[in-house]
Amino acid sequence: MNKLIMFVEKLKSSTKFQIDRVRRFFVNKKYTRYLCLKNIEVLAAEESQIFRLNGNHRVLYIGLKYDYLDASRGLSYEEYNFFHTLLNIYELDLLRFEFYECYVKYGREKACSILKEIVLTYKIDTIFITLFEDYFEHSDLKYFRDSLGIDLVLWLFDDDKRYHKTKALVDCSSKAVTTIAERHHKRLEMGLNSVLCQFSANHSIYRKMDLTKDIDVSFVGQCFEDRKNYIDYLLKEGINVKAWGNGWGTGRLGQSELIEVYNRSKIVLNFSAAFGNPDLRFVKGRIFEITATGAFLLTEKTDELDLYLSIGTECDIFDNKEELLSKINYYLQEEKERENIAMNGYNRTLSDYTYDKALRKIIN
Repeated sequence: MNKLIMFVEKLKSSTKFQIDRVRRFFVNKKYTRYLCLKNIEVLAAEESQIFRLNGNHRVLYIGLKYDYLDASRGLSYEEYNFFHTLLNIYELDLLRFEFYECYVKYGREKACSILKEIVLTYKIDTIFITLFEDYFEHSDLKYFRDSLGIDLVLWLFDDDKRYHKTKALVDCSSKAVTTIAERHHKRLEMGLNSVLCQFSANHSIYRKMDLTKDIDVSFVGQCFEDRKNYIDYLLKEGINVKAWGNGWGTGRLGQSELIEVYNRSKIVLNFSAAFGNPDLRFVKGRIFEITATGAFLLTEKTDELDLYLSIGTECDIFDNKEELLSKINYYLQEEKERENIAMNGYNRTLSDYTYDKALRKIIN
């Protein structure tokens, strides 16, 4: 028995994959009691992080710290934009529970029990969940909302693809937040409390810097077929374009490096197509991160982009390789026009699309 416990303790420094595989082994063998010998209130105290408790409106944040639960991929989009924004809203009391990490370590049942213990112990007013996967106990969420009067806010990612998969979870929420208008209107028709809120940027992180524009064209993001075809075409046509991210052979940029690249770039590209489906295009959060740094945004066309940014005065678009090449050549020559558009996009983003404003409105 002691050897078994020592073996489990050794796994604490292992990768997420190894931990998950061993956790599933123990669950299947009904040995989960050996994974953790502590009771729920001790785990709730250890697994919760308290940042402010000043007697104000109390928010419990649940979201990924690392990208796809993998520390080797760096911190997640949610971490930089949602959690760090909440950290800077000092009028809110703030706690954090890494529910998904606990799911990996202890399994679903214990992770849900820890969540319930935290909610009851700290008298939470709002639970703010940025959804990764639905590992939650739905009856607990409804209890929080209906019996305890907690405002349960659910921010939905990939709502275009996961709409049907998240129906039951949305039914447990007080507010389901989506960036896709079609999904929003459909939920309203069903009598659900849906909130339409576009992606924004954490302007305390993504900021304008006084750096020399020594990169002609840049792109930051994962390399897959459609994007690679565009970048290869530009290189073949003599455009000095640099790409960073998984699959490009240049490695993943750290956050400070990313912001510097945007600030050093004359033109920053964004591709709107979904992974595995080049015909499906949508507005991405990357757009507002780029404009929040004061960079000139040249993005792939989407149907809803003009609802948020004025095309030709706050950013510009392309619809195919030839148009992209033509506009790159044009804007590299027309420096003054390029800088005016970049400044307009920057001002619009700070005015309308910061997560500080978005989260204050959602958590009222």
